[in-house]
Amino acid sequence: MLRSLLAAAVVFFCAVFASAAAASWDSANSPSGGFSIAVSYPDVIVAGTTATASESVTNNLATEQTFTLTNTLTGSDGKTVTQRQVVTVAAGATLTQTFSKKANASDVGSYTLTFTADDGSETATAVAHYTVVKR
Repeated sequence: MLRSLLAAAVVFFCAVFASAAAASWDSANSPSGGFSIAVSYPDVIVAGTTATASESVTNNLATEQTFTLTNTLTGSDGKTVTQRQVVTVAAGATLTQTFSKKANASDVGSYTLTFTADDGSETATAVAHYTVVKR
């Protein structure tokens, strides 16, 4: 269950779910301000509905940067799934990845997504929380 949710999340990233008006979002800057990140997921997702979510990394420098993006999804059952990807972001650009996924009844529970970007010398972390509920 967690693996399928995270796999969809890594194809991804600003959350507006069809079933939820409010979103859980967070943002962070690297210590020097060289880059910033944001993550957004819905607060509540109703099983059977399709939702869209997003994460982004902004390169605030005048040179291209390569980042390792790490997503760690932890469920209320204590299971954790982690996925990493390496991306290159042009100077002054923002990379936003979005995904949509239909929530299933088997996904019911609470989740915490920790989104981290690392440029090799600095790290920024943002966290979003959401719950999947039955209809």
